[in-house]
Amino acid sequence: MQNKLIYWLNHPFTLLDETRHRWILIWATGLVGIVFVNVYTPFNMDTWIDISGVPLFVILSSYGILGMIMFIFSQILIRNLFHIRTFTRLTYILWFSAELLLLSLIMFLVYGNLSQPTGWDLLSEYFLSFRYTVLVLIIPYAMVMFYFQYMKEKDASSNYIVHGDHLVKIKDENDVMQLAIDLDELLFIQSTDNYVSVFFLKDSKVTKELVRTSLKKLENELKNTSLVRCHRSYMVNLKKILVTKKTGKGMMLELKNYNDGQITVSKHYRAEILRLLQQD
Repeated sequence: MQNKLIYWLNHPFTLLDETRHRWILIWATGLVGIVFVNVYTPFNMDTWIDISGVPLFVILSSYGILGMIMFIFSQILIRNLFHIRTFTRLTYILWFSAELLLLSLIMFLVYGNLSQPTGWDLLSEYFLSFRYTVLVLIIPYAMVMFYFQYMKEKDASSNYIVHGDHLVKIKDENDVMQLAIDLDELLFIQSTDNYVSVFFLKDSKVTKELVRTSLKKLENELKNTSLVRCHRSYMVNLKKILVTKKTGKGMMLELKNYNDGQITVSKHYRAEILRLLQQD
């Protein structure tokens, strides 16, 4: 049981890898937040000032708007700034917990009652802020995640197995097959900590899937294919190499249908890559 829990927690969390998905989450939680505060008026916010109508709606709606701004900071700016692209389930749970605590603090400072100097009173006010923040976020957050998970499973049952004459089977560390991809659609595989990122074409678009395994294990399993090791962090499909060139950093590969960068060939693998390309 404990091993299963550890495996589940260390599994890749990919539901918010796409920037588009993060924006959907931001808009969904923000709009629900606006509706919530206007319907339920937490902290008795409607009694703070003697106004009504549209001005009151605008002031109350700032609750949801602040939440959107915080999530933009967390999910867009911070992740892009520090190139945070992948999470495990455990690290994302910690990330989401930090978001809740930070957003609760922001709401507490803006809307909470700070007139009581006593530590326990302030803590009680913060707990109230945390409770309302969770109430606002939990339903839209969960609904969005369930939707993304449903779409992912739907894709997995129909599209992630790319049919062709030669299927490359990608297994995880427990030898359970996670992907089966037409060799002609597979571009390269990149090592990412305890995972590999498999880059392939789906509907003519570059798609990435994370699998918990090692590049060394895949190198042994795929040795009879055109996928070869070219770097300690990369395996590349020889059939997809468009250009090889020497630079000040060494040998680089440009791949067909991939415009997001070049693949490095380390000195250790350079001679073997050149030999295999000459054979073709």
